Amino acid sequence: MPRQPKTRGGDRQRRSPALHEVGPKPFGAGGVASSALVALLAPASAQAIPTLANVPTSYDWEENSGTLLSLCRVLAEREVGEGNLWKRTNGNPLRFAIAAIQSKVERACGELLTRNVDYQLAIQDTVDDFGRAELREGVLLLMVECDGCGYLRIGSALNALEAETPGLGAAFYNLLRFSLYRWMRIYDHTDAKQYNETLYEWATQDGESNPSAYEFPDVDGSIPPFVHSSAELEVRMLIKFLRQHKGGRYGAWVRSLLKLHALCRFRAQVPRELFEDVWDDQPLPVLLVTFQDRDGIAACFEAESQSMYEASHEPAFWAVFSPDKAEEVDAALLSFRRFLAINLELFTLVEALNQHGEAPYEGPHFDRQHQELLAQ
Repeated sequence: MPRQPKTRGGDRQRRSPALHEVGPKPFGAGGVASSALVALLAPASAQAIPTLANVPTSYDWEENSGTLLSLCRVLAEREVGEGNLWKRTNGNPLRFAIAAIQSKVERACGELLTRNVDYQLAIQDTVDDFGRAELREGVLLLMVECDGCGYLRIGSALNALEAETPGLGAAFYNLLRFSLYRWMRIYDHTDAKQYNETLYEWATQDGESNPSAYEFPDVDGSIPPFVHSSAELEVRMLIKFLRQHKGGRYGAWVRSLLKLHALCRFRAQVPRELFEDVWDDQPLPVLLVTFQDRDGIAACFEAESQSMYEASHEPAFWAVFSPDKAEEVDAALLSFRRFLAINLELFTLVEALNQHGEAPYEGPHFDRQHQELLAQ
């Protein structure tokens, strides 16, 4: 059987013991019936035992509730969340905070993101199952994980750009990659080449004992010649060249890419020293970029994706902040809004490019069976 490259470690969920919901104990749990079924145990008289029907059987308790309440306050002050949301979430701070942020996302993004990518939102006060103290008391982590990546089949669009003006397709492709690398992980031909190199190393180590055990996807043959031969231009030169074609036949694509690049220029500052040894590997890809359906890049991705969940991965986005410090809250929300704006522009462009040609390829879809909103 062929071996596939695998990432390190074992997948483990980051679930905070301090931030989780405690539901009511089901009927019969522990051999005790629900108190709602307990009626008067004697006929009405001065000595009758009072009913317990209205006595709560369970309570919600959160160790870091003060910090969560501070977060709810600043979200309300910034009009994040509907007016009756607190009542609808039964006054639970964690439910309110996540629902408030999620409702803001839904109003801003509509169905564009859910059609293309599977993001999960989490708010945590620790970074692993053991409650490690990397996050100081009173500080929270806003995190977005990618459970299902988007797909861009870009070959047909690049061919059209290159036919319009030689070099335009290559410039478009390279600026798109360079821009997205600042904010998210994508899987493109460079990742596929690295995968093939790993297979070749394994085949060399095995010698001629089992050469048929390895199948090498044709990555080089999948890359358009004009991308292969494109010069290593600086980003400013790519931008200058693309600006000359903003009013051309494919000007809408070019303008969208230039806007996306402008949004990606400033990378969010994250305190990576807090998490250097928390996750085993870099984030999962947010976007798979191939040139044609089922080409060599898609084949490498399908092979690698089989083992991606054997390691724990960094989130696609995170921000650390103290709800009691207005400047930290505003910085975290600003960074999150920029992340959303980048995704909105990206997947608007992705849908436009995918429509230029055949129906998009339906590759493997990650699914960790998480709830729609992760409450950790």
